[in-house]
Amino acid sequence: MRVLILSCNTGEGHNSTASAISEVMEQRGIQAVTMDALSLWSPEMSKFICNWHVRIYRKMPKLFDVGYKLLDNQPQEPGKDGMVYEMLSKGADALYQLITEKQYDAVICVHMFAGMMLTEVKRQFHLAAPTFFVATDYTCSPYVDQCQMDTVFIPDERLTGEFLAKNLPASRLYPSGIPVKQTFFTKEDKMVVRRRLGLPQNKKILLCMSGSMGAGHIKKLVKTVVENLPENAMMVFICGSNEKLYNDFLKYSGNKLHLLGFTKEMSAYMDAADLMLSKPGGLSSTEAAAKGLPLIFVNAVGGCEGPNLEYFCKHRFALTAEDADELVYLTCKTLMDDKALLEMSRRLKEGFLHNGAVEICNIVTQKVLQRSMHAVTL
Repeated sequence: MRVLILSCNTGEGHNSTASAISEVMEQRGIQAVTMDALSLWSPEMSKFICNWHVRIYRKMPKLFDVGYKLLDNQPQEPGKDGMVYEMLSKGADALYQLITEKQYDAVICVHMFAGMMLTEVKRQFHLAAPTFFVATDYTCSPYVDQCQMDTVFIPDERLTGEFLAKNLPASRLYPSGIPVKQTFFTKEDKMVVRRRLGLPQNKKILLCMSGSMGAGHIKKLVKTVVENLPENAMMVFICGSNEKLYNDFLKYSGNKLHLLGFTKEMSAYMDAADLMLSKPGGLSSTEAAAKGLPLIFVNAVGGCEGPNLEYFCKHRFALTAEDADELVYLTCKTLMDDKALLEMSRRLKEGFLHNGAVEICNIVTQKVLQRSMHAVTL
């Protein structure tokens, strides 16, 4: 079986989703190939869009939030395609040619741009392969309703009504959970992993993540939190791919701050930590939830991360605060409260029971087999 996974390079979350699905498929002997969908439309435009997405996300988070809300609130005329769909439809010919030439048995989209492009393929051509869309945030994002896939994987049963409200048929919705790597469903002994990572055994550890692109006004917050941590606590700050942020913090690295750039040891650092302070990204939040790692959110960017924050806090899966001073106080207080940490971890373990990548792989395999059996009987 051969499966095509279409992603976009607008942040690492979508590629991480694709990688999590691919991991399980390859373990089962299924060939899974991941591609940047925008490159099929125009490699130059893909680079342009992704570069500007990163710049706005990092430097102008409020503008990013405003743009998202404008898209989300834009009325869509029934039966009429939007401007973004019209633009992406130009990549349909190349995508159809790729699917047919490589004889893919199924196509999975982990970004709405890919979903719209594949929708146009289904409109123009007879596409036998079953199609799937994976939502990577705890909301029905703008344009998801224009991704007419055979199956739409959503993060949680409690979000079904939101997707139904966008005219997505109930028969196509499957609450799988957001896919994360299988390592996040395992847990290494805290003291063992701390020794391996060179972290102290006798301190409370706050894991702080700014996201793969290091977004938002994080510098002042991190400095203030570190300054207010008690002597028996420290922060591990992961700057992601933002080299400037990493270099800016090198001078503060010491007993209370362990600084990292991009790391492939995220699972291990989560096992080593007592609490995580992070922006509410769909993937990173799900990774922490699978670990049962207590969460405090920084509302640094907004956009689709606003609904993520709202979802987690509404169901008491995470905490947040309205302003920076309150957030610093809440973080330091919670980190030192063993009872509160234990209760937060319990709620996460009880509330996140899906293994998204495994469930998606099961359904995709089932749909491909059903199509094969149907083809044989014809």
